[in-house]
Amino acid sequence: MRTKIAIYQLFPRLFGNENTNLTPFGSKEQNGCGTFSSINDNALESISALGITHIWYTGIPEHATTTDYSDIGISQDNPCVVKGRAGSPYAIKDYYDVCPDLADAPQKSDGNTKSPLRLPKNRLSYAEVTRLASLVLSAST
Repeated sequence: MRTKIAIYQLFPRLFGNENTNLTPFGSKEQNGCGTFSSINDNALESISALGITHIWYTGIPEHATTTDYSDIGISQDNPCVVKGRAGSPYAIKDYYDVCPDLADAPQKSDGNTKSPLRLPKNRLSYAEVTRLASLVLSAST
């Protein structure tokens, strides 16, 4: 018998953000931001207890932002292409790197970024997701 699939869309920027006093058009410092470390075993077990079979992680690739990460080699984007100061998760800049906002301590990428997200054994690793994404992209061109 087939198991019904239930997908949970998880947006790490919001999922782990404990700040409830949000400022309209506020900065990351004002409004906070969830990080990969918020997606821990307890959180994944709680999601699974809801009957969820798959998680769709949204907003993970490096995307347009007005946050200054010039110290780690990421330039600020033109505010005209960024929706809000937190960034535009669908305005992807680099499909092969992760958004530095989601790291507890962002650091310069060596071009072979490994996500700090610890995934349980039955879920794909960041390297596997990256490999699959590159296969999909190469197959579609």
